[in-house]
Amino acid sequence: MTFTYIRRLNERERENIMGRFPVDPRRQMLFRFFLVCLIGIFMGGGIILITNLDLSNEGNGIIVSVIFTLLLCLVFAYIANTTRDEKVKFTKEVLSDKKAEVLSVDASAVVLVSVSGYDTCFYFFDVGNQYILFLYPWLFPSEDLSSWPNDCFEIVRTVMHGAWLGVFTYGKRLEPIREITIPNTEDQFFAELIHAPVSLYEGSIDRLEEAIKNGPVWAWN
Repeated sequence: MTFTYIRRLNERERENIMGRFPVDPRRQMLFRFFLVCLIGIFMGGGIILITNLDLSNEGNGIIVSVIFTLLLCLVFAYIANTTRDEKVKFTKEVLSDKKAEVLSVDASAVVLVSVSGYDTCFYFFDVGNQYILFLYPWLFPSEDLSSWPNDCFEIVRTVMHGAWLGVFTYGKRLEPIREITIPNTEDQFFAELIHAPVSLYEGSIDRLEEAIKNGPVWAWN
């Protein structure tokens, strides 16, 4: 069966966050200072060139175009660096909060559903007591795919901001007891799935289609 709870982030999860959103404020500040200096130099140089060069000359026109193209690239780099600051802020807040929302899963079987022409797969886990857990394809282990799907794992997201960290496995690999291939995403089987990252259906894993038609009894958005 599955259960949700809130606990402190463990070391694996902290490393996952740091790997995705590294924090290095001194490097960020130095890089931004460097960008500001370059932007100033190119802007000043561009203004001087425009006021002193004969732009009717084709060669001079090319020089000015190159300078302003480089200036534009630097401005975009500065904007990207500023956007990165939001990720750094996010990381600091999440690590400071230290809390994770966790769905712990013990599964006895899994059914794999694939869509023709797509590389991704959908997983339906038998979690006992006539319940089936459904995971969207982008929820998978970031550490070791060789043990996925697994019979014991946790789905984790941060309490602050509700950011999905993914799946962390603790058991052994589960071989699918059944594999279903549907022709396309317009297939009725696919259309009846709720658009939530994680959802719970009631029914037997051996009668998966019937359980899906009855709709989910719980969804984790």
